[in-house]
Amino acid sequence: MDRGRWRATVGVVLELVLAAAGVGVACLAFGPYFAGSSWLPVTLGAVVAGVVLAVAGAVWHWPAWLLAPVGLVGLFLYALLALRPWPPSPATTAQDLLSGWDRMLTVALPADRGPEVLALPVAAAFVAAYVVGLLVLRTSAVVTLCLPALGVLLLALAVTAAREVTQLPVTVGVLACLAALVLVRANRPDPAAVVSQAVAAEHARDDALDKAVGSDAVAARRTSAVGRVLLGLPGVAFVIALAAAGALLLPIADGDDRADPRDSHEADVQITAGLSPLVELKPQLVGPATPLYRVTVEGSSNAPVNRVRLAALDTFDGALWSQSGTFVLAGSQLPHPDAPSAGSDVVTLEVEVLTGRSPYLPVVGQPLTLRGTTAAIEEDSGSLVRATADDAVAGPVSYTLTARIAREADIDTAGLAEAAAQLKALPDVPSWVADEATKAKADWETPWTQLSELQNYLEARPYAADARPGHSYGAVKRMLVGDATEPGNAEQHASAFAILARSLGYPTRVAVGYLLTDAARSGNTYTVTATDVHAWPEVLLDGYGWVAFEPTDTGNLAGPQPPRDPEAAVLPSDAAAAQPAQPDATATDQAGEQGGALATVARGSAYVVVGLVLLALLLLVAILVAKRVRRSRRRHGGDAAAQVAGAWRETTDRLREIGVPTPPTWTPIEVAHRATSDDRVGAGEDLPALARLATAAVYAPAPPSSGVARQAWELEESVRQELAAGLPLAVRWRAAVDPRPLLDPTSRWVRRSAPPESAIVQTLSPSPAEELVGAAGGSRQE
Repeated sequence: MDRGRWRATVGVVLELVLAAAGVGVACLAFGPYFAGSSWLPVTLGAVVAGVVLAVAGAVWHWPAWLLAPVGLVGLFLYALLALRPWPPSPATTAQDLLSGWDRMLTVALPADRGPEVLALPVAAAFVAAYVVGLLVLRTSAVVTLCLPALGVLLLALAVTAAREVTQLPVTVGVLACLAALVLVRANRPDPAAVVSQAVAAEHARDDALDKAVGSDAVAARRTSAVGRVLLGLPGVAFVIALAAAGALLLPIADGDDRADPRDSHEADVQITAGLSPLVELKPQLVGPATPLYRVTVEGSSNAPVNRVRLAALDTFDGALWSQSGTFVLAGSQLPHPDAPSAGSDVVTLEVEVLTGRSPYLPVVGQPLTLRGTTAAIEEDSGSLVRATADDAVAGPVSYTLTARIAREADIDTAGLAEAAAQLKALPDVPSWVADEATKAKADWETPWTQLSELQNYLEARPYAADARPGHSYGAVKRMLVGDATEPGNAEQHASAFAILARSLGYPTRVAVGYLLTDAARSGNTYTVTATDVHAWPEVLLDGYGWVAFEPTDTGNLAGPQPPRDPEAAVLPSDAAAAQPAQPDATATDQAGEQGGALATVARGSAYVVVGLVLLALLLLVAILVAKRVRRSRRRHGGDAAAQVAGAWRETTDRLREIGVPTPPTWTPIEVAHRATSDDRVGAGEDLPALARLATAAVYAPAPPSSGVARQAWELEESVRQELAAGLPLAVRWRAAVDPRPLLDPTSRWVRRSAPPESAIVQTLSPSPAEELVGAAGGSRQE
């Protein structure tokens, strides 16, 4: 290998490494999306595979039309082998690639590594690496090399926006790799010398010609290129460091409020309850003690656990408390707010669901991790429901949950936490609510004393398990206002506390769950029955999170209750009906079934495909129109010399479209000499004649006349028709929509080829000058 080709090879290898490093570092921005780092080897492997495939295409000289199909096949094969364990499943892998974008936008973060959510990062990494490899090896583009890595970075920033994690280190790393890539790319020999023997031979002839006239200009340029790269590296590093420091010290946008595409994408797990869970509280209280759960609590010495929560109801419309959030699929790492600043303890729950089909799963505090079952989570409240495969199994399920419970030390000094307006909203509030709230809080002023006094005020009210159901304004008024008040149960007491607390400006919600009683305890294990059902209010306090209050005194009975008819049915015979107001099981099943999800994904994918096809058609039409407009401007714009030059440029565009090289370093006569020896062009006289006119228009002493311009365009028309006549229809259409002449008029996108030996001889002899003068004279005579 000669020295010039060896240097070019080193340059290309360095560029490939920097390009792959840029894409790989951009992939690190997906980190906040996943729990752990097991996703990283598969994603970085896709980067390596994409670059290797691009190198293979350059070494084996694949034609341009084959590159896209080979890239798609390569992506599919890599995903087939890397995403799922053996044996590979082509149909499942194809579904992963098609629906990966949908699943990434509908799962809770951080997500477990899985083929459904890993498909999009793998595809983005592979495609970006493959494209940038092709750009490095097949073009002379410089800044364009940055686009694939930047595309991956922007995609990662979009899908991780919900985590609100700074991505400044990754961004700086990507920019550093791309800046080094551009610096090396702009100061090195022609990349085509690595994959083309002809170009390597041309470099050797350039060296020989320079030395023949007593200089070594090419070697000097190559030596200075290395110097420019070394000189530019400190400058690039300084600029990037300055930008990073500015982002840290003067944050115009810290990235905490990035646009999140998940906000505009419908989750694939929809839990819609027809009734509030509070509605089913009374039937369970007065019904049989049907075993529902078996709960084992570990690590709760500092933060005692005496209840489990199923649902947290944060929206009140005057009649019903309901849960407003959306459920999304969750992995083993559950999304959760920051730890309470006042301190917290982590407890572990081993839960066994004893009933047949129960969408809600018991939780405590702030759930952190879940293992043993697949669930969907409502991120704001931490409520869990069974999802996907579990919905298809009518039977018990067991799982392990870890959760964080806030300590209550110094809680009497706690203030109110910032909260959404929804958590304080009371629509069409009656006037008696403010009167009762003022009476309940008395003269106390601090949040804790007011809330404690409100708790005591309601706790003193009579309790009746079989009180009339309801938790609306009217039901609460029956319990609080007037001389003939009625006793209530936990449904009315919890709703009353939440309504009065909201009227005082406290962010409040109503929780529904079950008490863990000492009577049902065996060691650390509790057997929870239907009669343990309970409701209680929770208030959001600064530093402590959601704090439970107990405004219901179950020992404060309302006096002897009338005997109940033993034959009157208070519960359905089905034990599963003892669950608190669960969503419609049929609707839940349909939302969780794979067929419905696949149908949604198929429709979304079809829209994407149709959109891409329309976009491609519009792009092709735009290319045709742009070429037509530019041809008209070249023919009629400027003086006669510009029109002659336009005719020649139009001809060289047609030559490049069919693969005939027209490097800008060649003269028109050299291009015509080389082109007429190509079978695709033929040995006609029109092309050499047009080349002579174009050369004369530039170098002749006198400018050409308008007649010469008309003759040039007549020759251009003749050459264009001859080229089209000798090409198959498919090749003609492909040439017509080839965008390279529009994107790069200086032929960067065309691989260079060596000029014929006769052309080199012409440049060293006086005969071309005589030919030019003769051509100019002939033009003037015409």
